[in-house]
Amino acid sequence: MMSPPRSTKSPPGFTLIELLVVILFVGILMALLLPAVQTAREAARRAQCTNNLKQIALALHHYESANGCFPVGSPLDVATFSNQWISAGEYLNNQSIFVALLPQLEEPKLFNATNFALNIHLAVNMTVQRTQVGTLLCPSDARAWEIDQPVDWITDFPVSQFRVAHASYAGSAGTWFHRAHKPTSIPSQATLSAQDNGIFYVSSRTRVAEIVDGTSHTLLLGERRLSPRSPQDWNWWYDSWLGSTLFSTQAPINPWRVSTRSARASSSLPQSPSNFEDSAYIHSASSPHPGGANFAMCDGSVRFLKETIDCWPIDPATGNPTAVKDGNGLFDGTTLYMMVPGARLGVYQALSTRNGAEVIEVIGNNFY
Repeated sequence: MMSPPRSTKSPPGFTLIELLVVILFVGILMALLLPAVQTAREAARRAQCTNNLKQIALALHHYESANGCFPVGSPLDVATFSNQWISAGEYLNNQSIFVALLPQLEEPKLFNATNFALNIHLAVNMTVQRTQVGTLLCPSDARAWEIDQPVDWITDFPVSQFRVAHASYAGSAGTWFHRAHKPTSIPSQATLSAQDNGIFYVSSRTRVAEIVDGTSHTLLLGERRLSPRSPQDWNWWYDSWLGSTLFSTQAPINPWRVSTRSARASSSLPQSPSNFEDSAYIHSASSPHPGGANFAMCDGSVRFLKETIDCWPIDPATGNPTAVKDGNGLFDGTTLYMMVPGARLGVYQALSTRNGAEVIEVIGNNFY
């Protein structure tokens, strides 16, 4: 018996309409899944950021145990050179808390490569300036991972050789910060530093015993996202300047949310130290994580503080607090600060003082 002949007709394929429907469904699935994937990736990056802060906080406590105090927030030095920002004979900031902390961060080779007899900005410390320390970089702060060539901060070597690495974290200076200017300045630097109320400031040598507000209620470290304006000039990991490895709570977390001046930080503000000094974007805590930033407390714990945390009132035109006055109205860190009569610290500001005796209510994991 012969089998019936096989059909030579090809099986029917997809019609154009069917193909378009399949493509449409694939597109819808991708649109639904992509945000979930991005959210999962950001959660992983935020967890790594939290771990970085825990490691740095633990290293700081090891340092304090070995030396009797936390690293100096901003060591004083006198400039031996001049450029457009500083003249010889004026105070010059030196190495950051992170340079002092290198042995505790398991970076002994980089620590040994640092010449502490000479200022950290000089050519002899070029190796330190351009070397990245992974623990100091937040995975979400992508721009901070680049090695940059600054154009304005020239020291004793040609700009063509100047390279800097960044940090995504900074030490807490308290509600404000006084910068070192000149040895002949009035008020003196000692008078100004005596008013600083955080953990790290000019010539600070803070001991755990001095944190009378409680270590679990006092900020030790915080995130600071690299500024989009002139990023090559900020967040240098080895530098103790306020715009590099120290922050204050003078402005709120992520200040561009409330300050029109900070929102213009990437556009057309004039190039001058004072405009940078009083720019809320530069001296505040900030983060690429949505909704707030990670902070390490003085007990070593890490908390995510929402940018909506209670804060003293801010002038949206400048980012500066309306509850505080200074001697020249510039908020440039060269005069004493005074609280306006009747004004109060916000919860965020209270968390940054080491000895303010404020009462802060904690409900669950949140401060109120």
